[in-house]
Amino acid sequence: MRRRFFWPSGIVIRFVREGCINRPFYHLAVLPAKKRVGRVPDEVIGSFDIFANENNERLFAVDIDRLNYWLGKGAKLSPGTSALLGYAGILEPSPASLLTAWRNRIAKENPEAPEIQQKKRAYTEDMFLRGIIP
Repeated sequence: MRRRFFWPSGIVIRFVREGCINRPFYHLAVLPAKKRVGRVPDEVIGSFDIFANENNERLFAVDIDRLNYWLGKGAKLSPGTSALLGYAGILEPSPASLLTAWRNRIAKENPEAPEIQQKKRAYTEDMFLRGIIP
C-alpha cells in the first residue's frame, strides 16, 4: 500500500518527543493533523535538545529548505513550533511571544510596576484562600 502525503485533515509541523524519561529531546516532524501521539512521523525536518550543553546553549537544528517546502504545501505550525522558530529568527515572531517578552522586559526594568504588583497580590491572595500560605 502506498503512503499518502496529503490528508483531508491537513498537515501540521510539530515537535515529537523522543529519548528517555530523564533525557528527552524533540524532533521537528511533519504529521497529519489528526495522527495519534506516539506514531512514526512522515518526515523529520529538525531537532531540539532542551538541555543546555557545556556552553549553556540549547541546540535547535532545522532544514529550512524542507520547512519552506512543507509550508508551501499548506502545513500549519503548532504554537510551540511557531514560537521557537520565531525566537530563532527563521519566521516572524508570534504575537504571544512578543507580548511575553514585553512583559518580561517591563518586569526587569521596573520590578515595582503596578501591573506586576497587582499580579503578585492576586497570586498571594489565591494561595491564601487555598490554604497553601498561612
